[in-house]
Amino acid sequence: MAPKENYTPHQMCLAMEAVRKGDSYSAAAEKYGVPRMTLRNKVMGKSPAICHMGPPTILSMNEEAILKEWLFAMAERHCPIGKEQLLDSVQLIIKSANRKNPGRQ
Repeated sequence: MAPKENYTPHQMCLAMEAVRKGDSYSAAAEKYGVPRMTLRNKVMGKSPAICHMGPPTILSMNEEAILKEWLFAMAERHCPIGKEQLLDSVQLIIKSANRKNPGRQ
């Protein structure tokens, strides 16, 4: 298996658009720094245009941003948050939104 290359979904979308506008797969892959065969497979529909590795996230991006702000605010006040306190805070967010936590059954 070839080594995993680092590229963003945005780069892949730009490369796909370039191919659809007439660029060759090789030229678009090189220009946007994406694997040529992956680009080809996505354009031809053999693999999904956007795919996420791993399981779906539990928290929304907004919830993660709020949690991140809280962590930084606590660090600025010299009150570091430990792993258990962080996990408890995440659990509170999940419970308040009436969502199931797949990690704790």
